[in-house]
Amino acid sequence: RLGHSYLGRLLLAGRQTRKHRQSAKNQKQSHRANPYPCYPRHARGNLSPVDPIHYFNRHSRQLETEAVYGEAWLRRAYETLPGKALLHLLIKRACFSRFYGQRMNTSASRDRIAPFIEKFGLDPATDGRSLIIDTWPDYKLISIQDVTDPDDTPIYQMYLLGANGVESAALTMPPSPGEAHEAAYNALVAKDQSLVPGTSVPGVTINIDLPASAPPLINNMNRNIVRPNRITIGGVAATWDTGEITGGGTTTSAARVDESGVPDQFSIVANFDLLTSGLTSGQSYAIVVSFPGRGGNRVFTATNQYIAP
Repeated sequence: RLGHSYLGRLLLAGRQTRKHRQSAKNQKQSHRANPYPCYPRHARGNLSPVDPIHYFNRHSRQLETEAVYGEAWLRRAYETLPGKALLHLLIKRACFSRFYGQRMNTSASRDRIAPFIEKFGLDPATDGRSLIIDTWPDYKLISIQDVTDPDDTPIYQMYLLGANGVESAALTMPPSPGEAHEAAYNALVAKDQSLVPGTSVPGVTINIDLPASAPPLINNMNRNIVRPNRITIGGVAATWDTGEITGGGTTTSAARVDESGVPDQFSIVANFDLLTSGLTSGQSYAIVVSFPGRGGNRVFTATNQYIAP
């Protein structure tokens, strides 16, 4: 009934004014407590707890908790105002991706591998490996297998790499005949199979060409057979036949023959264990041969070089 009289209307107006004032005061206090009402209070820097991410592991048939790589930084970038600003200004830009990719592609990043494996529960023996070889630097082969089990059949995935070594495209597996990545695939698979435990790559035979100053097959002074006492390829020791051969009434070193097996002063045949050598595929390496002499070894550098397959 207050609204039917002039005095009642004044009383109602005063009451509504007091309500409006109190409401404005409450809003002002709320704004001081959280000046960004569209974001929760933790959005200004203090991250709130989040529920862990669970997934069902079909191999172990158990519910497991996923470990998120870089979770703290991801949450700062997406859940805080400074992070959101930095995300739009820098993180999502191509320049930052290039910088981060180049940084992770340096040798210094190798120190992150062991902590990553330990934290995220990876098993480098049973989770497979990825391969990149110098002869095909634009391709990466991922071999999913238990690398400790020679009977485990690998599953291959292959990717084309971008300028910074980042996977830019998945390639068909296995490649069809004539596809651009067929040769790279064959080389990478051969490399992967050579790393299978219990297998070995037989030593390769290397024909060495000596310079014109090479010593004779027979010492002219004492008629002793002149044999090499050391052969290295890229600084790695090679082996050779230490026996003797006789031809035309003359006995010489079995290692000092040409490709046809005929004794030759300027040729040597050596065997080289490529698997354990550590030489880089596609690189050329100097061949050095030593012979015993009066004042010490006589060292000769071959006129040809060895190119690792």
